[in-house]
This record gives sequence, structure tokens and C-alpha cells, in this order.
Amino acid sequence: PAKAAAAAAFEDYGDADDTAASRLALVVGKIVDVWPHPDSEKLYCEKIDCGEAFGGIRDVASGLQKHYSVTDLKDRVVLVAANLKAKKLGGFPSHGMVLCATSADGSLSFVDPPKSAKPGDVVTLPGLHNPPASESQVDKKKLFGKAQPHFVVRNGTCYYKDKPFDVNGAPCTASVADGASIN
Repeated sequence: PAKAAAAAAFEDYGDADDTAASRLALVVGKIVDVWPHPDSEKLYCEKIDCGEAFGGIRDVASGLQKHYSVTDLKDRVVLVAANLKAKKLGGFPSHGMVLCATSADGSLSFVDPPKSAKPGDVVTLPGLHNPPASESQVDKKKLFGKAQPHFVVRNGTCYYKDKPFDVNGAPCTASVADGASIN
């Protein structure tokens, strides 16, 4: 019955990118532990609390060493793509991806959830409401790859096309130049 209810709640928006974006689980997480990857000059290994509905604390690897220190990351509230298929990065099993915005000049900034956001809070995209896809569906249907080219920063606010990344009625932001890509 739960599967039937989920299928009934699914809506195809007639635009493959919109439907893909609506199936991503973009979730607020808090980095509770972080350390440099022992075999990589680029990667950090992180333990991120994504809330109980998204598996609690999960391991994520991020290629942020040249941009941030351990101190910058510890206890930081971030946005995590939580329904990506786990991949080993430098042998470390990464169960998600921390979202950052990168401008044309290469400067990088975290996507910042609103100050009131808590681990497990979910980004909604106005007008696009679907249950999150499974990790295997995201991988097989390349959902992140379809939606991500439309993730952009304008006036400090993060958008999918013209829809702001919304958490509990407030936008996610990034301190980068207009037109920065979110990935």
C-alpha cells in the first residue's frame, strides 16, 4: 500500500529536468566531525547529521581542502544531496554530496541553508512536489545530472531555474557572484 501511495503522489511535470529536480532529496545537514582524507590532498572526510528521516549521521567526502580548513567545516550547517548512490572517493564511502556554488573565476562558497534550518529539513522547489527518488533511481535515471545544470545563484539566492531553494519558507543562499553554478 505504501508503494501505491507513493506512486499515486508522483507527478510527471512534462519537463524531464523539472521532474528530475523534484525527485532530489536536498537536505540540511550539520557537519559533526571532519578530517583530511589520509590519502588525498583534495578530500575531507565528514560525518554529517542529516536528520533521522535521512539516516542520521552519514559519511560524506568533499573535495574542499584547498578552499576551507577543518575549523571552517566543523559544526557548519550545509546542504546535502542525500539520495545519491554511495560512491567510494579515495576509498572512503561517500553517502551524499555537500552542495557549493562556484563562480566563473573559480571562487567557491557553501550553499547556506536559512539560519533557522535544522538537520533533516528539506529543500522544496515551489510548484515541484514529488517524493524523493531512491538512490538507484537517481543513479539510473541520472536525475542529479539533469537538474544540476539549472542550479544557479542570483542576487545571493540559490535557484533551480526560477524556483528558489526553499527551506521552511526561507531561501538558501551563497556568497558568490551572480550566475555561479551549484554542484
